[in-house]
Amino acid sequence: MDIEESVKYFATHSFIIQMDNMFTWKQNYGLYIDKNGKSLMVPWDYDLSWGYGNAPADGESVANWNIDKLYNDVAGTNAYFNDLDRFYKDYPLFNVIYQNQSLREKMHTYMEDCARLVTLGGTTSDGKKYEAGRFAKDIASLYNKVVAAASETLAENGYYLNATQPDDCKVGMKGLSQIIGLRSVGAYIQLKNIDAKVTGYSYPTGCLGLDAETATYTTYGDKIACVDSNSGIFVIGNYKKVDGKGPKLTVNELSSQDSTYNEIKSKLDTNDAKKEMKIYNIKNEISEKDDAKVYLPLLPQYASDGAIIYTYKDGELRQEDVGKDDNIYSFTTDDYSYVILLKNQVEDTNQTEENQVNENQPDDKQQINDEKVVSNEGTNKTSEKDEQSKNTTSTSVAKSKSLKLAKVKITSVKKKKKKIILKWKKVKNAKGYQIQYALNKKFTKKKKTKNTKKKTITIKKLKRKKTYFIRVRAFVKVGTRKTYGKWSKIKRVKIK
Repeated sequence: MDIEESVKYFATHSFIIQMDNMFTWKQNYGLYIDKNGKSLMVPWDYDLSWGYGNAPADGESVANWNIDKLYNDVAGTNAYFNDLDRFYKDYPLFNVIYQNQSLREKMHTYMEDCARLVTLGGTTSDGKKYEAGRFAKDIASLYNKVVAAASETLAENGYYLNATQPDDCKVGMKGLSQIIGLRSVGAYIQLKNIDAKVTGYSYPTGCLGLDAETATYTTYGDKIACVDSNSGIFVIGNYKKVDGKGPKLTVNELSSQDSTYNEIKSKLDTNDAKKEMKIYNIKNEISEKDDAKVYLPLLPQYASDGAIIYTYKDGELRQEDVGKDDNIYSFTTDDYSYVILLKNQVEDTNQTEENQVNENQPDDKQQINDEKVVSNEGTNKTSEKDEQSKNTTSTSVAKSKSLKLAKVKITSVKKKKKKIILKWKKVKNAKGYQIQYALNKKFTKKKKTKNTKKKTITIKKLKRKKTYFIRVRAFVKVGTRKTYGKWSKIKRVKIK
């Protein structure tokens, strides 16, 4: 048996929810045996996928169908059908995979590949990279051609299926694109153990067949994932109950000619404004009760170099503290109406005092000048000391340039009355750390700088009802010169 191909077969089988199968109806699968006696699974009769003809029969159920349950309990719900371990014992061909932890994990990996390949983008297990919303774009490119073909009549002036075929095709094409997006996120959040369920509200359930159920609102609990299949963007939140409505996500990318686009761009500092940028306007029919978590799949060109994420609210830009899973960036926010994605520029990770340009404000320059060695004798230096100083300087520059300093990762930010306690991870080769805090993200308003050799610092005497922006970087000192690493991600703390 070709185990690898069999695992891929069942992973795909589960992802697209083909219920007219070996488990439910004891049919629609084949075995191919090559001339060497090696066999593999052959896909067969997949027209009843995505819940068509057999439950799950609504968008929500399709999206959230258990990734390990490859069958539908057509005979009714009972202990046998609910016990996967017991059920699969009667199907040894699959049970070999299901009971083997490494093969089961591999099947899950291939299911994530399916989700990434069609909707979420990113890097699959074979190292290939895909853009988010790929399948939706393919459907859109084929839409007019397929609808035109479905609208052609046969010789008898009838359609191949029935009189509603052209309209059915229009609904079906759009519905297929949407349900694949819902299933991609539904599988992904199961694979990543994210506590949420995908809503199927507004999904045209007729796409799943005549026996599809009509869902007017989500049947699940508080944590609901809303999906935009075109972009792969999804949002998880707790939603208010509104009669006749449900959460529905709409994502539009702003054009560079849009007035809001240019308004936001004007708020960025000079360096950020020069970077490649995308701005998304994200709307939801129902607002969340509290903060929501946004999952933003990046295009390959952004994911490769990393990205900076801002949100825009009430005329103010806020840099978000993001988590990352390959190309999928996530962050928690109270407003995601405008999400700004900046492509990070690849820069030298280490900067010496000689090549720092416009990074520090005047008080930093003064600090640097103060740190340089100045003779107590003023200008009355001997030529011997002069020569020694030149040699020391040359050696210091060479050593400092050879050292590599990683970006500081802040691990804890705690506030207590009028002070902030900051902690971070140790950076290899670092001899100390520089901390800056200010009243704006550009670090131009009331900025202060502190140095420490420890991995923690307590910032005191802060003002109430003020929001502080904090960053940290490592440095190493060789002779009279310092080499700095990159700044950490900016932390935003409001003092109550």
